[in-house]
Amino acid sequence: MDQLPPMSPRPVILGDTLSFNASPDRPQDLMECTVNWEEVGLQFKLIPHSDRYMVFKAKNKTAKDTDFTVPVFVQKDYYKAAFEGRTGMVDFEITDKWQYGQRHETGAGRFVVLHDGENNRPFQDRFIAGWLTQVENIIHGVACAANQAKIADPVDVFAKGLIGKHLLSYGVRPAVQINDILLVPSTLKPDSPIKITWVQDHFHKSADYYKFMVENASYGNQPVQFFIQKDWWDSSSTSEYSISKIAPKNKDGYYQFPVNDKSQYGEADESGQDRWVVYHDRARQPYQGRFVKSQLFQAIETVIDLPRSKQFLGINDVNPDEVKDLAGRILGRPLYTFY
Repeated sequence: MDQLPPMSPRPVILGDTLSFNASPDRPQDLMECTVNWEEVGLQFKLIPHSDRYMVFKAKNKTAKDTDFTVPVFVQKDYYKAAFEGRTGMVDFEITDKWQYGQRHETGAGRFVVLHDGENNRPFQDRFIAGWLTQVENIIHGVACAANQAKIADPVDVFAKGLIGKHLLSYGVRPAVQINDILLVPSTLKPDSPIKITWVQDHFHKSADYYKFMVENASYGNQPVQFFIQKDWWDSSSTSEYSISKIAPKNKDGYYQFPVNDKSQYGEADESGQDRWVVYHDRARQPYQGRFVKSQLFQAIETVIDLPRSKQFLGINDVNPDEVKDLAGRILGRPLYTFY
């Protein structure tokens, strides 16, 4: 089985500068492909659509990539306007006009798209599937350049996570992202610690956390939910990971907490608009729902509490909290690490 190409150390974010070779020696390094999709029209009929895209791989200069690892799709008309006549290495910036897709909510397998996002609305899998097949690059490139390979077919196991997902917009910034600075209180007494419980390696575990609503100084002081392991905030902490050790105070006495790969996060969807942060020992593995319950899980809890549901599910004699705990473990999503 062919090995997947190397991946960028982090996903492409707004403001990154990417670079690609506009006059490559190999045809597979700059291909013209057809992206096909369907949209629902009148009387719910599926209407076929297609458009031509230039496809290449770029390296993320901002992330200090050394390899060309980022798949880039540019609608042909847009490519002509931006890059026609350019030769050699060409730099371009990711602005809010770009969109992106990704194989996983962490940003793994992220690719970027520049096109008419109002009229072209293919799902993510229509773009990336062809790049993730097990066909060798040179064979796939020649076939695609000859207009004999649809970029979306066949969909392999790596692309299945993209099916039915719309592209995401760089015009919508996550509430918090890596390298942001959060302003965390240093003297204001937080709420009483909340107890987080979870199951890990077949053992029931629990730990105390403080929960704050903090401001993101890097994003217009937007509010962000912030959870911190209790002993890492307490003034008596001697841990090297204590917030007092890793975050300097500003003139107002707030910790300037740096968001980096020591922190984790959860979110309701891939846009990251309601993203929240957890700073704790990453050896702990509670699911996201232990901190903030998703709408899906809240609905499940409501259904479990209904008498008719208990009878239908045959759980009349079972503690509903045990059923909810099991549902949380089955449906729970892990915390993601910033990178």
